Amino acid sequence: MEACITNLGARLVSLMVPDKNGDFKDVCLGFDNIADYANIDKQNNVMGAEVGRTINRIANAKFTYDGIEYQLEKNYRDKHNIHGGKFGFHYQTWNIEKLTSDSVTLRLISPDGDGGFPGEMNVAVTYTLGPENDLWIDVMAKTTKASPFNVANHTYFNLEGDPTRDCYDYQIQIFSNKYIPAGEDVIPQNEILIIPEGDVLDFYSKPKSMSKSIDTSQGIFQHTKGYDFPFILEANRTINATAYSPKSGIKMEVITDRPIINFYDAHDLDGTMIGKNNIPYNTMCAICLETQDISDGANKNDFANTILKPGQWYTSSVEYKFSVE
Repeated sequence: MEACITNLGARLVSLMVPDKNGDFKDVCLGFDNIADYANIDKQNNVMGAEVGRTINRIANAKFTYDGIEYQLEKNYRDKHNIHGGKFGFHYQTWNIEKLTSDSVTLRLISPDGDGGFPGEMNVAVTYTLGPENDLWIDVMAKTTKASPFNVANHTYFNLEGDPTRDCYDYQIQIFSNKYIPAGEDVIPQNEILIIPEGDVLDFYSKPKSMSKSIDTSQGIFQHTKGYDFPFILEANRTINATAYSPKSGIKMEVITDRPIINFYDAHDLDGTMIGKNNIPYNTMCAICLETQDISDGANKNDFANTILKPGQWYTSSVEYKFSVE
């Protein structure tokens, strides 16, 4: 197994994993050159990145803490903040602090007022290749002022190493029977709902593939237009989610200390983004299993507070472990 990382956005550029035939497949989407990663106008250009200060959306691009209202950049539908702003962590150059044969640590000092966020944020992310075809991503951070903080890696996985094929036949299991519904503009609501057994979101009872027949104009999908939901994970599990490609035989296990996995099916990709090997990235050509806290937590203090305060350390860990079946 081999991982390639760039310090632009602390991104995972490629991840070479053996399939059932012993051939190595690059299981993550991305680009062939740094210019494409650096192109600020590319849609969905968070591929492989450590996204922050906050992943996903902050409603109305503002939050209030200790009586002070903070206005953030409106870079989502001219109304909300998404992924920390247009120049979030995914477009910033991180310093390579430590490099070994199996790990790299990158550090970013995000200044006070960066993207409208208060406090100087000192962030370190370490990628480590483990001995059993596993990739660890560990984050530590501290701040000089209270600030929302909710980072996550945003790798788009294609377990066949072939983004010309969609992921509908992947067998997915998420060990959660609870989720947070999405409101207008995909802003998480202030409630947790139980997923009934056999429901279109029931990836808990047994591994199953994504439904091809969902009506994205109705019901729970009317705002997301596809799978894009935060699942509340069960505590104290050794494995939190799995994804398996019958064609390649590659199975990925996800283990995290975060309370949420946001499952996203890449339905926003529409073929206009040209990726590695000059391949257009079309809808459903990858899946994302983003381990995180709740999106918009800065505005949900009674529900899921994501404010990091001075004197506190933020730590998070996720392991993506690969095997063949």
